[in-house]
Amino acid sequence: MTTELESKTLVSPKKIRQKYADVINRKKPRLLSAFWGLDNGINGLDGMPITFSWLINPASIAPNDFRVIRSDGIFTTPTGATLLPANESNETQTILLIGDFGDAATDVRPVRVQLVGELVGHPPNSTHSKPFSTSFHHQYYRSKPAHTSWTHGESILHFW
Repeated sequence: MTTELESKTLVSPKKIRQKYADVINRKKPRLLSAFWGLDNGINGLDGMPITFSWLINPASIAPNDFRVIRSDGIFTTPTGATLLPANESNETQTILLIGDFGDAATDVRPVRVQLVGELVGHPPNSTHSKPFSTSFHHQYYRSKPAHTSWTHGESILHFW
């Protein structure tokens, strides 16, 4: 049985599993999603939860590990990065970034989120943590929304 067409050649499911083994087995950390929807909602600052494929060691998180690039060309460093409101050890995949990431009223919005520092983490089915740093980034592939609010914000998604 074949399921994928690559270069006009049918590829078996076994070859697909081999090709994407690191992603399927979560051997490599990935930035899966980011959401900007809490515009000026945290004491005048924005909130942006970002989710990784790995569980992140809370002690390794620092605001300067991240960079948000806005539609006006400004590069911003979050003023805060936290796991809150998550409060259980199995909820450490999502980090809430806090900072000035845009303004819906003036149509300035985040267009890219980057990991520029180093985090420590491990796949969900492992307890062996290791540091990782790379130029992870996710770009917003959506055109501008009609309006931005908590329920209709910008988002970046990667499915695995």
